[in-house]
Amino acid sequence: MNTRLLTRISLALVLVVSSNCWAAIDITSPFDLTTANSIGYGTAQLGGAFIVEQIPPQGTGSGAVDAFLRMQSAANSTHTEGFNTNVSSPPLDTKGGENTHAILLNSVASAFIGSTEYRVFLLDIANPGSGELLSLNQVQLFTSDHGWTSAGGTPDGFSPANPDGVDPPVISLTGGFTEVFRLTGLSVDNEVLLNGNLNSGNGSGDMLLWVKDSIFGALNEDTTYVTLYSQFGNPPGTYEDVGSFDEWANLSAVPEELIPPEQIEDPVPLPGSLLIWGLGSMICIGSRRFRRFCQPK
Repeated sequence: MNTRLLTRISLALVLVVSSNCWAAIDITSPFDLTTANSIGYGTAQLGGAFIVEQIPPQGTGSGAVDAFLRMQSAANSTHTEGFNTNVSSPPLDTKGGENTHAILLNSVASAFIGSTEYRVFLLDIANPGSGELLSLNQVQLFTSDHGWTSAGGTPDGFSPANPDGVDPPVISLTGGFTEVFRLTGLSVDNEVLLNGNLNSGNGSGDMLLWVKDSIFGALNEDTTYVTLYSQFGNPPGTYEDVGSFDEWANLSAVPEELIPPEQIEDPVPLPGSLLIWGLGSMICIGSRRFRRFCQPK
């Protein structure tokens, strides 16, 4: 096969492949999502495989996004934590109002990645200017037959009183709550690094968290509540939380272009190495003389 033709074909292949690649792929912690279109694959302390994905700005109108947990750090604080609830004056750094409320599992969008079904949570951060970098240190998911409340004859509870005073931050919810997902634990540190300057302030979305649908088992999604706890900043993370507020939300549906590829074993090659790979692949395909070197051992 003509060598010049092989080169042209390989260059075209590189252009096609690279134009559809994610900017960076992480398979080790900390997961660096500080560049656009970055993606990370990991294994949680509880709940198995997860994916974190930096996303372009998302439309928030016409019911496309339902915010269910808004948090804001206290004055002079460098870290933030909270969980969603219907309580009007919620605990920790959770902000009351329409952007904080209990949610049912059926409101959490789902999509298939390959043959595996995932549930998807959207994170929106605001870290403008010099404090644009942020550490997400913990996410926990709980299921129950009701939303967390401090009212009634037997109010729900949580411990410790200051969960992010320990490393890693971990909360326990009492009153019939079952933990099904924990991002970080004593045996695994899954810090996620974020960049608030990639998208325009609050309301546009910054990251998707994908967790396996199987963690919810056979629970009825129409009657099962999901409570999400998360913690940001330093300590214990690398970067402080100095933005206006952080917010978790549900998508009404997952746009197809945001569905990440299935997990790969190695990061995407740099263009130079990809070119070499393309040339080698085309030579192997086009030349019987070298085809035997392409066969698996």
